Amino acid sequence: MSLSCPEKSQIFITSVSLKRSGGCPAGGGGSGGGGGGGSNESDSLPASLRALSRCGLSRALQVVKLRCEELQRCSLFSPTASADDPYDLGRCEQLLPHLSVRYTCQPAIRNRFLCADTYSTISCDNRQKLMVLDAVLTDKFNLFKYGRCPNTANPSQGASHCPETNVFDDVKRQCDSRPSCTIGALHSVRPGCARPNLLLLYACGNAGAGA
Repeated sequence: MSLSCPEKSQIFITSVSLKRSGGCPAGGGGSGGGGGGGSNESDSLPASLRALSRCGLSRALQVVKLRCEELQRCSLFSPTASADDPYDLGRCEQLLPHLSVRYTCQPAIRNRFLCADTYSTISCDNRQKLMVLDAVLTDKFNLFKYGRCPNTANPSQGASHCPETNVFDDVKRQCDSRPSCTIGALHSVRPGCARPNLLLLYACGNAGAGA
């Protein structure tokens, strides 16, 4: 099964369920005596139910989300390449072909990780407008897929790690519904805290789209 969305949008998984098969499980309905030596009861179950018993739908939902969310397209038939499986997802591989997946396509979420004391311009194309989704000041300096900044924390010089500060409302007022916006990690530093970086999540959408 392949999932796909139009250009500049991404997959958002809403639910998974087991596909309905055309008939009843084989071997059902018998009322024979208690003779021994018969085949194992699980052998009469469809492959989809045997796979479900090893995985479970709640775990399968997490597998599909990890594999497909925030992508424009993905395939559930592509096996995971890594031998490292910290989430124990391998048990769900045989269940994936038997799943029916419901998903929606949403505007692609973009990100910008601004290092302390820097600024950048974000913009949208084709007369779309900015929609700010989140904005956080943080002294974390290595956010993997978002980027890496210099480490500004130095407790010996009075620049300690401090809790993150949500600046969503401020950035939203500054940038929302505009085609472009210049934003900076130039906020005032709390006494005793390291100079913070700014993590910004945003999307582009058509102006006036109703909720």
